[in-house]
Amino acid sequence: MNDSQALFIRETYEYALHKIPQAAHVLFQKLIELSPESERFFQNSSGQQRQAMLQAAIHKIVGSVENWEKTKPELELIAAQHINYGLRPEHIAYFGQSFIYMMQHIFDRDWNNELEDAWRAIYQRIAEVMINVVFWGR
Repeated sequence: MNDSQALFIRETYEYALHKIPQAAHVLFQKLIELSPESERFFQNSSGQQRQAMLQAAIHKIVGSVENWEKTKPELELIAAQHINYGLRPEHIAYFGQSFIYMMQHIFDRDWNNELEDAWRAIYQRIAEVMINVVFWGR
């Protein structure tokens, strides 16, 4: 992730965050479409709880732009906890695809290559950390 992508994330974050309550269902529907088994990760949570989790996740994603050294160990811990739920690397990839799909929905006609590249870059950075924990145990 380069500096201009990090700046773009910071500039578009507030807009995206305010749209999450209306768009969370888009992400979860896409995730279940791509990976029906992923539904089990959310079966004990309400739509409101999922929205809150998604907002917290996006906040953490954006926070990683500002403070990667603090965020990385937190992500490793989250990944380690999710191993107990059966999280595998492909689930992280499916979530990423669903996340980008939701962001396209949020930004609608304003979605462009620059936005997509920035949000993909930051998700990729986070996914790599989580996949290392899930797949390699580190």
